[in-house]
Amino acid sequence: QAEQSVVVGHILGGVQADDILHLPDMAYLARLRARPCGSRVAILTISGAIGALLSDAFVRAGVAVPTLSPQVGRQLHEGIPRYGMVCNPVDLTGTIVTRPSCGAHALRAILASGEADFVVVYAPGFLLDRMAPGVSEVARASSQLIAMVSTGEVKERGTLEAAGVPIFDDTTRAVRALASLAAWQGHQCAIGSGVKAPSAAHAVAATAMLQAWRQQDRRCLGDDEADDYLASLGVPVAGQAQTRQAGVGLLVR
Repeated sequence: QAEQSVVVGHILGGVQADDILHLPDMAYLARLRARPCGSRVAILTISGAIGALLSDAFVRAGVAVPTLSPQVGRQLHEGIPRYGMVCNPVDLTGTIVTRPSCGAHALRAILASGEADFVVVYAPGFLLDRMAPGVSEVARASSQLIAMVSTGEVKERGTLEAAGVPIFDDTTRAVRALASLAAWQGHQCAIGSGVKAPSAAHAVAATAMLQAWRQQDRRCLGDDEADDYLASLGVPVAGQAQTRQAGVGLLVR
């Protein structure tokens, strides 16, 4: 399975979905793949405890949670009380309730610093609604990824997503999907650095298969077709058993 993951990630430029929940989460993030989502995350929360839990989860998933510099900390304290932790994870404290603009201020300071590749904001839905105007403005002005994890309904979901901010309602799924996106982008950098890509003949064959499936209005492929598609790209496939064991699934987009 590890070898198949390398093939899918490094050669085909894809990312392996682990299960039926992981797959739609990755599809959800696919439209944001142009936004840098590297291996360093900054976490903004209203609770030090959930910040610690998210930090541990990201580190286990292979994403670093770097300590922010004192300079960034001073900028954050312009909106966050002195007792609020600003080293990463960042505790916005209860101030976010009466001053939701401090969330946008914190995002600007972190994204401008270059000390984190993307930011995750964790808060109840009603607070994300209050933060939505400022966060949307920051997101539209930045090429970097801002993601949110909500506890409860987010009425401004449409506004935030239109600005390029994905919203999750489950921390485990959020961490796994965002870590996978970061890994996918790392694979793209590796491809750009010289990892062998499919040959021109393989690319032509694969493109022809995709065009035929699109003409048939196909949206997903069976095991045999997935095997044929991988084989057309020059990926050795022993048969359906190997494909299923490796967890390979293909969607036609």
